[in-house]
Order: sequence, then C-alpha cells, then structure tokens
Amino acid sequence: MTIIDLITKVNFAPSKGEARRLIQQGGVSIDGEKISDIFQEIVFDSEKILKVGKRKFIKLLPSD
Repeated sequence: MTIIDLITKVNFAPSKGEARRLIQQGGVSIDGEKISDIFQEIVFDSEKILKVGKRKFIKLLPSD
C-alpha cells in the first residue's frame, strides 16, 4: 500500500491530493522518520506509528 492510500484510508486526509500536499510539506512521518516520497510503499511487517500533522497519530499493526 502506498503512503497516500494509507493516509486517505485512515481518514487523516479527505483526498489523495491533500495527502500528497501533506507529504510534500513534511507533515507525515512513520516511527519518527519523515516521509518525503509520495510513492513510498508501506510494508506492515511490524508495529509502526503513523503521524500526520501535529495531532493525528495511529498505530499500524502487522497483518497476519
């Protein structure tokens, strides 16, 4: 799953365009590491913390 799809799926952005803007402005990180590539694939192999903006956090759990 791409980072843009993930952000829109968890309703942290109303559209893919808004998700893209958030990434390009540096407002998205996973486990404290900023995401700058809008096409980055996210692999759910371990628990991760997705942060969008200052106040939106979600724990991503690995899928079985």
